[in-house]
Amino acid sequence: MFRRSKGAPEAIAVTRGADSVSYGSGGRLVDHPVTTGIDSVATFLGSAFRVNVSHDPLLVFGPGVECWGRADLVVRPQGQLQGALLEFGKGRVAVFGDAGIFDSKLNVRAGTKTGMNNPIARQNPRLLLNVLHWLTRLGGQQ
Repeated sequence: MFRRSKGAPEAIAVTRGADSVSYGSGGRLVDHPVTTGIDSVATFLGSAFRVNVSHDPLLVFGPGVECWGRADLVVRPQGQLQGALLEFGKGRVAVFGDAGIFDSKLNVRAGTKTGMNNPIARQNPRLLLNVLHWLTRLGGQQ
């Protein structure tokens, strides 16, 4: 789980370019055909990971993100991934460490939205569509 400082929003906004984000130091959206036309995406909790085979990183954690276990700080995952693409044989694999990036939830008690219906995640649906096109080799994503 990612724990944020008090008063922080419900998500980490990951933006294109240098490690600068709209809401704290979240990460970097890497240039790739899948991210073309996307300026930012939002992630909601999830995990950091590394890939030990040839891959294309998509979402890279920047400074300021902290990974927590049940009670204690585990690691600061700067440089680790939350999204990556891989070629495997004749197929393709998309790996994301956060399911919330592509879902849509409403916390009725708190009145908060997570996933694609959160206002800061307005480009998440485009990322999902681009990933699906890349996986299926549609839309010129060879």
